[in-house]
Amino acid sequence: MTVGRARAAFIAVPIAIAALTACQVIADIHELPTGSASTDASVDASSAEAAAPTGACTPGSTWPGPPDATAALGGDDLLLAVDELNIGVMPDGGGPAGFDLDCASTGASLADGGTAPESCRVHASAFPHVDEPGGRDDGFYTMVKKLGSTGLSQLFEPNPLIQQGKTTLLLQIKDYSGAESDSVVYVNGFFSGGLQSDGGAEAGVVWGVDPRSANATMGSVSVTGAHVSKSAYVTGGVLVAFFDAMWIPLVVPSDGDPQTELGPATASVSWVDIDSAVIVARIVKDGASFRLEDGHITGRLSTRGALTALGPVPDLMASGAASDAERFCNEGDIGVHAAIKNAFCTGADIARSPGSDNKPMAVCDSVSIAYGFRASPANVADALSYPIPTGCDASFSEDCPADWP
Repeated sequence: MTVGRARAAFIAVPIAIAALTACQVIADIHELPTGSASTDASVDASSAEAAAPTGACTPGSTWPGPPDATAALGGDDLLLAVDELNIGVMPDGGGPAGFDLDCASTGASLADGGTAPESCRVHASAFPHVDEPGGRDDGFYTMVKKLGSTGLSQLFEPNPLIQQGKTTLLLQIKDYSGAESDSVVYVNGFFSGGLQSDGGAEAGVVWGVDPRSANATMGSVSVTGAHVSKSAYVTGGVLVAFFDAMWIPLVVPSDGDPQTELGPATASVSWVDIDSAVIVARIVKDGASFRLEDGHITGRLSTRGALTALGPVPDLMASGAASDAERFCNEGDIGVHAAIKNAFCTGADIARSPGSDNKPMAVCDSVSIAYGFRASPANVADALSYPIPTGCDASFSEDCPADWP
């Protein structure tokens, strides 16, 4: 799904914000210490298995499991920049993105003719949810298509900003042996505030790192991503990484004009989590480095997190610079804001926690989400940030009504 406008949002990895200087951010990226892979192997493999879906999932509808624990361990660090990111579909029209997250082929599945019930209790006003073939969960794709007429769908389409060099997701893969299977690797994610230079074949593509997407430490291990996947592996040439959460930095325009060219001077960044997130991609040799192809980013977008993060977005019908009164957090349930809130509430098709899937009393408080992506080798330079959005009270929070039957 591609939107031919300059406005977009961006997806990246997690929400904690650290007060780091530019020097700290860049130094951490280049100087991560090597972890004790042999010590962590059994723990990480176990964690990865625990993060996978439970239940009778359709064969082929979930990601591959970890390799033998004796697979190659340790190795080099890679830094990759996402250069294409699509809502619901793979790059170059390669088919649908995502996986069966809840092991329930909900509704009259287009491929299987299944009639399985919802995996959680939906809102009273919800429309019937139908999984993609094989039980693939991507309620967000369906919801965004329904929102097309509101003009908001462009906020969730990242490719225009990526192609303009305004932002991207940077992924660091640490301790990768380069083998077809590797029992333990680490994956960090960063949000970039923009392209610093495209130095060609010698210098490579250089992106600035937003220091808010980095932490100096995580426990006793020095890391750079605000969230890091320690339950990651490569099996049969496929990278699989599990995260408690990944963040979507939602690029918020300063006005309602869809033609405004967005960037750090004309937009700010709001944050929302994708819970129980998973990255799955083929890791392919690319000269002296590697690239990621056929990538998926999937998980659960909570209605509370999404609606709260959308608070600073200006009314898309407003002209010129938006006043605080014209932002969603202050408008109330009217107009475009009401349509967006209704889409999230009726589209919620999955529980926020995988442990609640297919439990009798579990409620659908999240929307399943999937992106397709690919990434290529990159470098990083100075820190570059978008400002934090204003216009909403610090205590603002919004969610769907608790009207589960």
